[in-house]
Amino acid sequence: MHHCPGGNHALDRSRCPKKGHVVQCPIHPDIYSFPGHQCATCKVIDQAEERAAKEKKKKEDKKKKVPKVPDHA
Repeated sequence: MHHCPGGNHALDRSRCPKKGHVVQCPIHPDIYSFPGHQCATCKVIDQAEERAAKEKKKKEDKKKKVPKVPDHA
C-alpha cells in the first residue's frame, strides 16, 4: 500500500500506473513520477551534469582571457 499522488488514496501500487496517475522511470524501474515529469533521480543527475558543464566552460573561458599588457611606447 502507498499513498497515490494522482488519486489521493492509499492503494495497491500496481493500480496507479494502470490508471495513468504515475509513470515508471525507464532507467530506474522502482521510481514512479507524475506523467510528464522526470523522475527525481534522473533530474538530480541531469542538474549535476549541467552544473559540471557550466563550471568547465567557465574555467575554459577564464584560461582564454589573457591579461592585457600595457604598451610602454
